[in-house]
Amino acid sequence: MMRTSNKLFGLVILLVLTLPLLVVVFLLKSVREESFTIRDPSGQKISRGMYTQGYKTLKIVAPAPDNLRCHFFPADSATMQYTTAKPVFEEGRDSVRIYNSGDTLFVEFVAVGPGIKYQGRSENSRRRYSHINVNLHLPSFDDIVVDGGSVTLDSLWQPAKFKLVNRGTLVLAPTGSRTVRRKSATSGDTGEGMGMIPVDSTYSGNFKELSITANNGYLSIGDYAWVRDIDLDLRGKSYLGIDTTARVDQIGGTISP
Repeated sequence: MMRTSNKLFGLVILLVLTLPLLVVVFLLKSVREESFTIRDPSGQKISRGMYTQGYKTLKIVAPAPDNLRCHFFPADSATMQYTTAKPVFEEGRDSVRIYNSGDTLFVEFVAVGPGIKYQGRSENSRRRYSHINVNLHLPSFDDIVVDGGSVTLDSLWQPAKFKLVNRGTLVLAPTGSRTVRRKSATSGDTGEGMGMIPVDSTYSGNFKELSITANNGYLSIGDYAWVRDIDLDLRGKSYLGIDTTARVDQIGGTISP
């Protein structure tokens, strides 16, 4: 009996001594793989990670644009890195799931509530979903589908192809900077003296070549966007908005009901 008690006592001591070591090993592994969750002072639950497998198509899936707001950045490597932020005060266990199916990489809003589940397009209109922000550093913009979610780009100097469906939204350079260089000029024979006329502008949102297909989708070109070439195929109840100071050098395509 004493031997059994001694063995149990020794086992307990071993667990007590090794548990902190196991926790440290797990934390180091998570940090090394950049896959962990923290809470920042602004009340956001932050998760970070990376995805190393190759993909042909990137698909953003959400019940509505406000529920999954993605901010895209071009990546310096072939690895897709991501950061998600969700307000801590919001109820429910809504989250973002990133996974591969065939040659498509999904960034999908997954909501779970009492007796209600959302995944993909099976939306319950009476369910109040969380608002989750995701920063994605992408190696490729060749084929991106926005299904119900929202994507924002500050600038992109490489060709990109987008498909917007089910209120999927693409916003180009909604914030940034714009400077206008002016020169003085006379006003002719009117006697009004000298004036200043704009001769050149510099935009922070530089876009080289975009191809946008939308079926009940939304495209907004912000005030700080300078798009060199854009091809559009807008169908159904799609929306195109171009802010007053945005610059588009060449635009083509079709608009059909």
